[in-house]
Amino acid sequence: MPRRTAHKRPPSSPLWLTLIGIGLILIGLYLGLKLGRQSRISAEFEPGSPQDVYQQALRAGQPMLVFFHSTDCHSCMVMMERVAEVYPSYAAKVVLVDVIVSEWRNRPLMEQFGLRAIPTMVFIDRTGKATTMVGPIEVEQLIAAFEALSTE
Repeated sequence: MPRRTAHKRPPSSPLWLTLIGIGLILIGLYLGLKLGRQSRISAEFEPGSPQDVYQQALRAGQPMLVFFHSTDCHSCMVMMERVAEVYPSYAAKVVLVDVIVSEWRNRPLMEQFGLRAIPTMVFIDRTGKATTMVGPIEVEQLIAAFEALSTE
């Protein structure tokens, strides 16, 4: 008759598994928060980012258009086409700050301007005075806003 040997069972009690699971979740949360904080900090100072372009233009006293939009809403696409059509004539005089709202790095600008809807265009003159236009605007209105910025 075969001999029976006692086998030790690994600890598999629900309490043990629960403690391991909680530990892994806490480690994941810690790492996620740490990495998220680092990406937010670096995004605010990333060269060439909308935040950086905005800060440089502001310090230099340059007029600018801060253009908040997404790449998939219909009204935003209409305005993207209109800005692409009109802006090249004013590029030497007005800075374009292109802010895609779905990009995490753009959150500081969105919060700073209290963004509530897209597309939103904020025209800022040399003195820092801002004029905000929400929703799609006609090409003529866009030209008039650029003209007002470039003749000051």
